[in-house]
Amino acid sequence: ESGVMLHAARMAVEEGRRVREAADARMLEEVAATLAAAQQEAAGIVEAAEGERVAAQAAAQGRQVRVLFYGELEAATEGFSIDRRIGGGGFGNVFKALGLVGKGECAVKRLEEGSMQ
Repeated sequence: ESGVMLHAARMAVEEGRRVREAADARMLEEVAATLAAAQQEAAGIVEAAEGERVAAQAAAQGRQVRVLFYGELEAATEGFSIDRRIGGGGFGNVFKALGLVGKGECAVKRLEEGSMQ
């Protein structure tokens, strides 16, 4: 009887360990998702602040500048789709973008990491 009780106790301890590990894993996933969302929000804030700085600097020089954000460029080129690729060069590929400048089209060069120029 004591052997059966000892076995049952070991099984209960093992089940408790599995439950804690599963809870810890879920918590880590939630923390990672929260951190990723916070990093994305912070990047957007930094991007917006940089855009405002560039626009203000241009205005001080009597020029008009429209600051475009990466998301706008990505949407206008359908995610830099190969179907929108119109050329390339030393710095990267060039894509046709629709709707960035009024209802017309324009070219967007996506710089590539590791460019030799």
